[in-house]
Amino acid sequence: MKLSLRDVLINEGVSQLSFARAMGVSKAYVNQLCNVDKYYVINATIYGRPKNNRLADNVVIDDITKYIKK
Repeated sequence: MKLSLRDVLINEGVSQLSFARAMGVSKAYVNQLCNVDKYYVINATIYGRPKNNRLADNVVIDDITKYIKK
Protein backbone atom coordinates (compact mmCIF):
# COMPACT_ATOMS: atom_id res chain seq x y z
CA MET A 1 0.00 0.00 0.00
CA LYS A 2 1.37 3.41 -0.97
CA LEU A 3 1.62 5.92 1.85
CA SER A 4 3.15 9.33 2.15
CA LEU A 5 6.24 9.68 4.29
CA ARG A 6 4.28 12.04 6.53
CA ASP A 7 1.73 9.28 7.25
CA VAL A 8 4.48 6.78 8.04
CA LEU A 9 6.23 9.19 10.41
CA ILE A 10 2.94 9.96 12.20
CA ASN A 11 2.16 6.24 12.56
CA GLU A 12 5.64 5.62 13.99
CA GLY A 13 5.44 8.64 16.30
CA VAL A 14 8.55 10.26 14.81
CA SER A 15 8.82 13.97 14.07
CA GLN A 16 10.05 15.24 10.72
CA LEU A 17 12.86 17.09 12.50
CA SER A 18 14.22 14.00 14.27
CA PHE A 19 13.91 12.01 11.04
CA ALA A 20 15.84 14.75 9.20
CA ARG A 21 18.58 14.74 11.84
CA ALA A 22 18.89 10.95 11.61
CA MET A 23 19.19 11.17 7.82
CA GLY A 24 21.64 14.06 8.03
CA VAL A 25 19.49 16.33 5.86
CA SER A 26 17.44 19.47 6.39
CA LYS A 27 13.83 19.47 7.53
CA ALA A 28 12.94 21.16 4.25
CA TYR A 29 14.24 18.12 2.36
CA VAL A 30 12.17 15.77 4.52
CA ASN A 31 9.16 18.01 3.98
CA GLN A 32 9.77 17.67 0.24
CA LEU A 33 9.89 13.87 0.62
CA CYS A 34 6.47 14.08 2.27
CA ASN A 35 4.97 15.39 -0.99
CA VAL A 36 2.77 12.48 -2.03
CA ASP A 37 2.69 13.67 -5.65
CA LYS A 38 6.46 13.09 -6.00
CA TYR A 39 7.36 10.49 -3.36
CA TYR A 40 5.66 7.61 -1.61
CA VAL A 41 6.49 4.78 0.79
CA ILE A 42 5.82 1.08 0.28
CA ASN A 43 6.73 -1.11 3.25
CA ALA A 44 9.84 0.75 4.48
CA THR A 45 11.24 2.08 1.22
CA ILE A 46 10.84 5.59 -0.18
CA TYR A 47 10.19 5.71 -3.91
CA GLY A 48 10.33 8.76 -6.15
CA ARG A 49 8.24 9.24 -9.24
CA PRO A 50 10.34 10.08 -12.31
CA LYS A 51 9.82 13.49 -13.91
CA ASN A 52 9.14 11.87 -17.27
CA ASN A 53 6.90 8.85 -16.78
CA ARG A 54 7.80 7.41 -20.19
CA LEU A 55 11.46 6.87 -19.37
CA ALA A 56 11.79 4.94 -16.14
CA ASP A 57 10.13 3.03 -13.39
CA ASN A 58 9.90 4.55 -9.97
CA VAL A 59 13.24 5.26 -8.35
CA VAL A 60 14.19 3.83 -4.97
CA ILE A 61 15.35 6.64 -2.71
CA ASP A 62 16.20 4.92 0.58
CA ASP A 63 15.19 2.40 3.25
CA ILE A 64 13.70 4.45 6.10
CA THR A 65 13.91 1.90 8.93
CA LYS A 66 17.48 2.87 9.77
CA TYR A 67 16.41 6.50 10.30
CA ILE A 68 13.31 5.94 12.44
CA LYS A 69 14.32 6.04 16.09
CA LYS A 70 11.68 6.15 18.74
